[in-house]
Parts: sequence; C-alpha cells; structure tokens
Amino acid sequence: MMVAQVSDEASQLAEKHHLGAPLKIYCTDKRSDLKILGWIIGILSLVMLVMALSFSRFQFTSFNLFLDGLFVAIPPVVGLILMAIILLAQPMTIYIYASGLLVHSGKTYQVARWEEIEWVTGNHEKGVIYLANQETIEIGSRIPRLVVLIQEIELKAQLARDGEERDIERRFEDLLIRKSFLQQEKVQIATEKEAFILYERPEEVEQLGAEYRLGEHIATYHAGFKGILRRKILAVPIYYMLLLIWTVLIVGPIIGIILFLGRSIFNLDFLPDVSFLRSYWHLIYMFVLFISGIYMPRYFARFTRLHLYSQGLIYIEASVFEVVSWEQIERIVSHKTLLMLSPHLCQMYLTKGDIVMISGYMHQQVEIKAILDKHVEDRVQVG
Repeated sequence: MMVAQVSDEASQLAEKHHLGAPLKIYCTDKRSDLKILGWIIGILSLVMLVMALSFSRFQFTSFNLFLDGLFVAIPPVVGLILMAIILLAQPMTIYIYASGLLVHSGKTYQVARWEEIEWVTGNHEKGVIYLANQETIEIGSRIPRLVVLIQEIELKAQLARDGEERDIERRFEDLLIRKSFLQQEKVQIATEKEAFILYERPEEVEQLGAEYRLGEHIATYHAGFKGILRRKILAVPIYYMLLLIWTVLIVGPIIGIILFLGRSIFNLDFLPDVSFLRSYWHLIYMFVLFISGIYMPRYFARFTRLHLYSQGLIYIEASVFEVVSWEQIERIVSHKTLLMLSPHLCQMYLTKGDIVMISGYMHQQVEIKAILDKHVEDRVQVG
C-alpha cells in the first residue's frame, strides 16, 4: 500500500541513493487553510455589511445600494484571490524511508540520508534541514503535524550520527518511548519545583547549584521586565487594565452599532454619540495592539530566569524546570530576537535527544551567548 503511493521518479531516486523501504508519507494539506479562510471571509462580510448600512444610515437609494454592494464585496473578492494563491501553491510531499528521506516540491526532488543530516530547526509553519555538505532542505508548505515530522528527522539523524544505523526505525520508536518517560519525569520535577518556579528567593542559586552539583555560580539572567515593572503590585494591574481595554475594543463596535441604531432609527436622543470613537477607532486599536505586543509576552516571562554554573545551567520558566550539564549539549542554534514576538533566543540540542529552548525575552542576551560559546563548541546562528 505504501509503495503504491510512491511516484515512479521518487522510487528511482530512493533506489539510487539506497534509502531502503518507504515507511511514511507526509503530504500538503490545504483544507484547513481553506476552512479558516472561509470563516474569516464570512465574518468580515457580515462586519462589512453592518458597517455599510451604518454609513448609509439605512437609506436604500440606488447609489447607496451600489456603494453598499461594493463595500460588502471586498472580503469575498480578496478571499477568492487568497484561495487561488493557496490552491495554486506547489504541493509538497515528504517520503520517509528506512535510511533517509526524499522531499518532492513541484518538479524538484531533494534527497538526504540520515547520516548526512547535521541538524534540523523549525516550528509549526516551517522547518529547515541542514546537511553536512552545507546545503539545506526547507520543509513546510502546510504539512500536517510538522513539529512531529521535524522531531522524527532530528532523532533519526542523531541515531545515524551515533552509528546506530541498523534497524533505525525500531530504535527510533524506542527513543520516542524514552522521550515520553523523560517528558513525564520533567513534568513531575516541574510540579515538585513549583515553589522555585513561581517565587524566586535569594538562596535559590546556591541551593539549586548544591543540589544538582553544578559547581561555581557564574551568573543569573532574567526575562520579562526590568526595574519597577518586575514588581507584582504594578505589573498585575497593568495586565488586567489591558485585558479590560481589549474587552472594550472587541465589544465596543457592537455597542456602537446598537447606539447608532437607537439614535438614528428609534430617535432615542438620550443615547450618547459615538462619533469620537468611530473617528479614532483605528488609532486606538493600533496603539493598544502595539503596547500589548510588547507588554504581554514579557508579563508572562517574568518568572523566567537562567542560572549559569561552571558545570552546567538551570533554566526556569512558567512550567519548565531544566537542569543541563555542559557535556549534555551537542549543539546550540541561536536566533535573532525582536522587540515583539521573539519566542526563542536559542535552542539547545542535548545528547539524550531532548531540546531546551531559551526564551527570546531574556535580558543581556549578548552576555548569555558569550558564556554559552565558552562551554559549547558546536554553535550555529540562524537569521
């Protein structure tokens, strides 16, 4: 059944590169994107209809009907263009074989054996495979379960690099089971260390360093806010104030429509005029969006800290408690961070097949990278 789904050209390339038997196939899935696009078009069309009727003050002249129709037609037209772009985008198929993988996109085929893969990085939208010959293979293009696929490629490549090429699929399944137990153990440790995660104490550095025998303390770095904004008495009220503003911004248009209908149709003159909000709505929305994009991620990162020792590190985040010795780190992949939406400063690939991701909202990132560089030889900068 699996062989029947593999194209003739893919089979010939797999045979040429001695990839072995086909095991899995990952294909582009455009249906989820089309469903989301359909919902967005429907909601925007309804909003545009209400706005058009509001601006025309429900006066159904031929000119107003033409303008209303033109206004309401904007979302479907844009939606059809986006739908055409999605449907015409080149599909991607990824064949997983016993000894490697084959990526088919359009008329292009890319082949890599497991031992040729140096490392893999990516997220829910895109992945990049880095090969030993300095070439790269990009995967994504709406591949379902992309994170699982990236994890599978990384683990199988690691097994091949360690010389465990025989029966790699069975070893991969065993490694997944070990990772599952390891994840459960990490959750249990995080639960036991909940007091350390939520409340940082002055004696935390020495206590944890002695408990895990990590040697001399080098430095501690925090994420989130600096100075007075780290204080709970100020950070929490600002957080709830932004939530309240967002509630008003979301409910506000509905209230505005009700007020407008009440004043214009039912002549309820005692209702307040909303012309001010209507005039400056977009400005208010963009300002709050900008402030929230900067504040909210740092608010949730306020418990994050990184303790660096001579023998390793301890990374503490919301529900994460990681203890890593320098010998466990195989490779560090660093990323460029931004003012907004900076999820990761770096990813640490460990010998046990695990990945530790350091928050992109850490302070003094240059100093952190300098200390990591002293203890880890294999380093890669992305972006």
